[in-house]
Amino acid sequence: MKKINWSKLKSNTLSTIKAYPIEFLLSICLFITIAIDKETTNWHTENVYNALALLPLFWIASFSLNHFFAAPRLRWVYYSSILLAFIAPFIPIENPINLPYGITWIIAFTVLFACRSQKNNLHFTMDTLRIPYHVAISGILTLALSGLLFGIYASLVYIFEIELFNLDDVRFYLFLFPLSIIAPFLFCLFQEKEQDNYQWIPGRFFEILNNWIVTPAVLAYTTLLYVYGLKILIAWNLPKGMLSYMISIFLFIAVIARACQKLLKKEYYGWYYNRFHLLVIPVLILFWIGILYRIQEYGFTEERVYLFILAILISVIALLSFNSPKVKYLYFLYLVILLLAPITFIPALSAKNIGILSQERRLNSVIEELNLKDPETKRIRMDNIPETLREKSAQQGYERLVDIFQYIMKNTSADYMTKKYGYSSIEALNKGLFADHVPDYIVEETNNIKSYYRSDSYSYDIKGYNQLMHLDFRTDLQNDSLFLKKDSILITAFSINDFFLERPALLQKETSPAEMDSLLYLKNDSCFAFVDFLYVRNKKIETISIRTLLKK
Repeated sequence: MKKINWSKLKSNTLSTIKAYPIEFLLSICLFITIAIDKETTNWHTENVYNALALLPLFWIASFSLNHFFAAPRLRWVYYSSILLAFIAPFIPIENPINLPYGITWIIAFTVLFACRSQKNNLHFTMDTLRIPYHVAISGILTLALSGLLFGIYASLVYIFEIELFNLDDVRFYLFLFPLSIIAPFLFCLFQEKEQDNYQWIPGRFFEILNNWIVTPAVLAYTTLLYVYGLKILIAWNLPKGMLSYMISIFLFIAVIARACQKLLKKEYYGWYYNRFHLLVIPVLILFWIGILYRIQEYGFTEERVYLFILAILISVIALLSFNSPKVKYLYFLYLVILLLAPITFIPALSAKNIGILSQERRLNSVIEELNLKDPETKRIRMDNIPETLREKSAQQGYERLVDIFQYIMKNTSADYMTKKYGYSSIEALNKGLFADHVPDYIVEETNNIKSYYRSDSYSYDIKGYNQLMHLDFRTDLQNDSLFLKKDSILITAFSINDFFLERPALLQKETSPAEMDSLLYLKNDSCFAFVDFLYVRNKKIETISIRTLLKK
């Protein structure tokens, strides 16, 4: 029987910490931040939230810098990345998470895959596949460790009836510590051990996955897209809206499958992948028709800017990566970073800013089409409103105006809208254009959909409540009950069965801000919740946001 070599285990542990010291320190910072978030409810919540959102990203950045700046004279760049832990709490991150944050993760993983600067395509593919493999193995091992430790503790509590700590708290930390510190350590250990090992022996699972699952699925999907393309030509219709995303996923999987073919013992599908750059042309044409039509029809939005960039990336990669063996996969990652980073991190070039400018051009066009442009102020009219706006024939144009106005308002501010267009909100726009004589086509819509925002213009009597919880709760609507949760733990529940019967003023056309605030609350025997936002369709609550909770 082979004994555990404790000396080797100690040596491997120390060498890994020595090779990845900043990553180890950032893992500890993440553990401390999550613990603070659990143990406190009102201590610098925004800073804690920012740190929680950014520390995992900064860990990836540190790992990448560790490889980019491996030379001794440039090592200070890597060591200075520890400063990221100190600035993370002060970099504002939107809550809830927005699209640029998600794109930042894509950029971070792209940098991670590129950090070894491996130009050999075969070695690049091996390095890239090892990253998700090592993540999965590290996660499985740490989850197994956490489960076993918790099982031992729960057994001790049950057998000896000694519970030194709350069982939920013990479970939380027994999973938190391995996942936040041990899992990243194991990932670094595996990466360190195999970073120069390019002796690849494909396992049976890898062979079956590529030859009998992934590639046949890619072939079937190629056939499906060709059939759909023929259907469009025969019916002379436009592609469906979601087709662009479906094709993006298809091409992404095809590129990965193509790269994996070189790692197999035998390439069964070389005939397909060697001609893929030609086979994909009709699919790309279909792809671009859908994207360009919607941009032409509806203009750019933040999402469409990213989709447009994705279309460029997918087209270049699909056409070039299959065409010539001399093309380096590494350069595609550089292209991803080059195209995505500016529209994510540079405000003037951001996808959000491009979307706003595009929608402003559309809005100006609709304003002129409806004859609503004031010749003096260059904003939307506040008087001399054309009577034709009340006619049913103006409904389609006015609905376009409202949709575009809402998009710009959502991505800017009330002050910006007032300065640019003269109205701060849709409610103000409707009142300014129609006063109390709202056209029928607007009344029909507003009777079905209503939204309410807290304006903090009413003071409540909170006598008897001694605990304040100020954070974003996850709300779960089930039948006539609302459940408030934090970290999947139930905090309290409210009955909303008679919500509007007790607050009929909310359904009236005109409700003052103070009166509205006085009604935006939920209450039970032990808790009082302030409702920040309420979205109602057909007198039924669909979305509710609660950030502040008082407890007795």
